Amino acid sequence: MSAKVVFSNNKKIGSKIISWGSSKGGNSESIPSHMSFVFFDTFVYESRLESGVAVNVWDEFKEENRIVKSYDMELNPKMAGRLYRELFKRSYRKKYDWKAVLYLAWAQFKWKFFGRLKPKQNPWNTEDKYYCNELYSFINYGDLSMVTPYELMLLLENKYTEVEI
Repeated sequence: MSAKVVFSNNKKIGSKIISWGSSKGGNSESIPSHMSFVFFDTFVYESRLESGVAVNVWDEFKEENRIVKSYDMELNPKMAGRLYRELFKRSYRKKYDWKAVLYLAWAQFKWKFFGRLKPKQNPWNTEDKYYCNELYSFINYGDLSMVTPYELMLLLENKYTEVEI
């Protein structure tokens, strides 16, 4: 298992708000607020508000976060290395796309409380900035600027094999 897509949440208020706002019901502990990639059970490739796109240590990430679900991308080590290099080349140290997240949050609010459909595209999305889900768009599914981590997790259920961490 050289590459995984990991969905998580934590005890921080921002995480709790994202999890709560991403579903119309259910236990918010089972609703992720974040998506990241884990390579070789060592490195976490992610985009966070405080740091933008960065590489972090997997063991430290696990201490700070609750893993909701993880999927094995079923890549051999060579392909996982290629994916890591491509992500790194295209997005490393790019800033967090907080404007896109604000628009997504507004659209989620209208969906959760008024049943309004979300637009397909995020007009506040910035090409050279990323929030967590947008990193997955380098692999598949095109524009993910209007997709929550929970929605992405559901999209991937039939694509990859779930693995325990």
